[in-house]
This record gives sequence, C-alpha cells and structure tokens, in this order.
Amino acid sequence: MALFDVAPVLEGVASLQEKVEDAITKSKLLLEAVEGSQSKYTELSDEYPVLRSLKGRLAASQGPNEALSTELVKFKLELESFVEEVFNAHDQVRKDLKLWANELDRDNTKLRREREELANERRKLEVDRRDFDAQCLAAASKEQQITEARTVTSTDDTDQTLSIVMNNYTDHCEEDKKTKSAPSHVTRDVECQTEAKVNLAEETGEEDIQTAESIQVKDEEDRLEMENYASLRCRSQLQTATIGRNQRILTAPVSRAKALLFKKQDHALRIHQMLLDDITKVKEEKQLLKTENSLLSKRANEATADLFHLKNKMTINMSDRDELYKKLLKSKEQILKLEQTLRRQALGLVSNIKEQRQLQEEIRWSQIFALPLNQHSSQTKRIPRVRPSTRGR
Repeated sequence: MALFDVAPVLEGVASLQEKVEDAITKSKLLLEAVEGSQSKYTELSDEYPVLRSLKGRLAASQGPNEALSTELVKFKLELESFVEEVFNAHDQVRKDLKLWANELDRDNTKLRREREELANERRKLEVDRRDFDAQCLAAASKEQQITEARTVTSTDDTDQTLSIVMNNYTDHCEEDKKTKSAPSHVTRDVECQTEAKVNLAEETGEEDIQTAESIQVKDEEDRLEMENYASLRCRSQLQTATIGRNQRILTAPVSRAKALLFKKQDHALRIHQMLLDDITKVKEEKQLLKTENSLLSKRANEATADLFHLKNKMTINMSDRDELYKKLLKSKEQILKLEQTLRRQALGLVSNIKEQRQLQEEIRWSQIFALPLNQHSSQTKRIPRVRPSTRGR
C-alpha cells in the first residue's frame, strides 16, 4: 500500500461528480422552468399595460360611478317624493270630488224638496182659488139677493125723500107768501092811524106796490129756477146714489176677492220666478262643477299615466344600475385575480433565481473544498467549470 491512498479520494470525487450531475440536471430543469416562467412573464408583461390601462380606466371610472350612484340615490329619493306628492294630490282630488258629489247630491235633494214644496203650494193655491171662487160666487149670489131687496126698499126711500123735498118746498113757498103779505097790512094800519098823510101814503104805496110786484116776480122766477135746479140735483144725486150703491153692493166683494186673488197670484208668480232663477243658478253651478270634475279627472288620469311612466323608467334605471354594478364587481374580481397571479409569478421567479444562485455557490464551494492543493491544476483541467446562467437576471 502506498503512502498516499487515492481510492477514497476517487470515491469522494465520484460521489461529488454524481451530486454535480444531479445538480446540473436540476439546474437544467430549473433553467427550463425559469425560461418557461420568463416566457410567461414576458407574455404577462405584454398584457400588463393592458391591465394597467384597465386599472386606470377603472380607477378613473370609479369617481363617475360614485357620482352616478349618488345621483341615482337622489333620483330615487326625488321619485319617491314625487310619487308621494302625486298620490297625495290624487287622494286630495278624490276627496274633493267626493265632497263636490255630496254637495251636488245635497243640492239635488234641496231642489227636489223645493220643487215638491212648490207643487204642494201650487196645489194649495189652486184649492184655495177654487174655494175662494166658490165663496165669491156664493157671496155674489147673496149680494144680488140683498141688492134686489135693497133696490125695492131704495125706490120706497127715494119716493119718501121726494115727498119730503116737495113738502119742504110747499112749506117754503107758504112762508114766502106770508112774508110778502105783511107790508100791505102794515100800510093799512098806517092809513087808519094817520088821516093827514093818506095822500102821501097812497102815492108812496102805489110806487112801493109797483116796485114790490116787479121784485116779487123776479124773486119768484129766481126761486122757481133754484127749486127746479135743487130738485133736479136731488133727483140726480138720488139716482147716482142708488145706482152706485147697487153697483158697489154688486161688485164690492167680487172686486176685493179678485184683487186679493190677483195679489196672491202675483206673489206666487214672483216666488215661482225667484225659484226658477235659483234653479237656473244651481244648474249653472252644477254644470261648472261637472266641467271642473271632468278637468280634474283628466288631470288625475294624466298624473296616473305620468306616474306609470316614471315607475317604468325607475325600474329600467334600477336594472341598468344593477347591471353596471355587477360589471364593476366582475372587473374588480378580474383585477384582483391578475394581481394575485402576477405576485405569484414574481415570487416564483425570485425564489427560482435565489435557488439557482445558492446551488451555484454550493457547487463552486464543493469543488473548491474537494480538490487537494497539489492536484489543483489537474483537477481544474478535468472538471469543467460551471458558469452561472444570466438568463434569469
């Protein structure tokens, strides 16, 4: 046995060589994996700007999306308030319509009652008129009988009055004759008393007689004319009194009854005209209320149609909002997945590079420590030096 046994060294070298070959195969596999990862990295790096632009777009669209969401919330609140206002207005319109309908029903009932009252009053007036006409006819017949009896008595009264007037006239004439015969007796007494003055008395008596006779004739003519005038006046007054009395007796109750009847008829006609005017006014008000009701019903129908359209628009906007929100969530999930894959690939590349460097260092140090100092040159010639790959850098 030689002083320096080479067998264990060779065995160690062979084992190291096997380890190096295993490490080389591993390094080749790692290089292939690194090349594959590098190709994937290049592919992903090509897609990275697209992803980056997508990320930027998403970041840029985040503000408008938030603004749109706030606007949608505001629009939703405004729609809810508008819908509440429309429903309140519709309820108010319904209440007003009900009130107006009740008022119209009340007015109709009042008009019906007034018409019934008018009809009853007309019937009462007709009955009263018939009764009054019957009473007037009965009174007229009674008055005719009374007037006939009074005409008989009035003729007797006129005869009595005429006889009284004639008696008064005869008495008056006798009194006048007595007053006229008195001066002759006086003159005769004077002639008897004074004989000396007979001649003078005769002369004066003749003159007085002539004057008295002329005066008496004139007075008698005047009295006769006055008495004839008075008698004619009395007869005319009696005739007019009897005729007027008879006419008044015949026509007084009938004329009063007719006047009362005409007054009642005028009053009833006035009331009837006033009621007709009130009925026309109520009809006009009813027509106005009907027109207002039709207008309000049209407005209510338009409001319900607008509300239906707004509800449809709201549902469409909500569906669009849900779709946009789903798309945004999907884009966020894709971005997160891409970021995770990029991080994994980067971490895998870094770990592979570290492992390769560590293996290279281990191989180099194993080669350094395995070779003796004398055979360093020969060992270095036999074992090829493995250079570290710079592909992954």
